[in-house]
Amino acid sequence: MKNGKELMKNWQKYRPMLMLLSVLAVGCNSSSQQYNGSSQEVKPAGFPLLPQQARQKPRPEYCSPSCLAKLTIWRESSQKRLMSVMSPEMPVSAPMTK
Repeated sequence: MKNGKELMKNWQKYRPMLMLLSVLAVGCNSSSQQYNGSSQEVKPAGFPLLPQQARQKPRPEYCSPSCLAKLTIWRESSQKRLMSVMSPEMPVSAPMTK
């Protein structure tokens, strides 16, 4: 037979497992709260309107579609040039060239 010290040692060894088992048993209890679908529906959060000074001004009438298309092309080419300068192929110590 084991003496009292050995039994206490084994109890301390298995104590965390027994606590986990009891928590799992309580969590899986069939009398836990069930979603019944009749609860109040949650409305999505509303977004406040921007103050007038923070809003973007309307596009001026003198901006033609062709002007906007050229501006878009210019922005894309500028972005490509910036990305090529910052390409990961170049080592950090490499000098930047135009």
